[in-house]
Amino acid sequence: MKCGSCGNEDIIYNCFVCSNPLCVRCESKLRGSSICPGCRARLRERKAAEYEAKTKDLNCPCGLLAGILAAGASAVAWSQVAVLTGGPFEVGGMVLGGIVGYGVMKGAGDKRGYILQQMAAVLAIAGIVVAYFLILLRTQRQAYFGLVGSESSLLGALCAFPGYLSDLGLPAWLFLVLGTLLAYYIPAVRAQPGG
Repeated sequence: MKCGSCGNEDIIYNCFVCSNPLCVRCESKLRGSSICPGCRARLRERKAAEYEAKTKDLNCPCGLLAGILAAGASAVAWSQVAVLTGGPFEVGGMVLGGIVGYGVMKGAGDKRGYILQQMAAVLAIAGIVVAYFLILLRTQRQAYFGLVGSESSLLGALCAFPGYLSDLGLPAWLFLVLGTLLAYYIPAVRAQPGG
């Protein structure tokens, strides 16, 4: 029996999609299975159409708004958990990043794209900074405000904040980085054409 694609050589394989007989020269592998040139081209076209659908007509303003709301709500919730546990609850950075990334993606209409990834990462960092500022205000006020001579003013809190951030330690910074990466990954485009 001859190859269904070129018609010249003897078959060795069958296409796992259409069962077309294939020779060694016409056969290519896709995730370990043999596939004919026609099916491979159709799969590439379908992937390209999926990629276009996921990345076309991004609703960036709604994604930005949803990300801001997610970051703000997560920061307030994280600071509340920190008050209840009596510590900074470092894992909150990763949780906040995931919520912000998901919020940006959902707000943009389940679309994905590089601009949404960058937006989510920036909003995650901003949300984490706001959360740590709220934690400072709610749990560590006396220890840090005494250093700047003011116990109640917002200016005193802003002056004490860099010192508070520098004292957080490695776990807090690690979860900040992981949260930012998670926010960046969630709206990433995963169906790129040509694969």
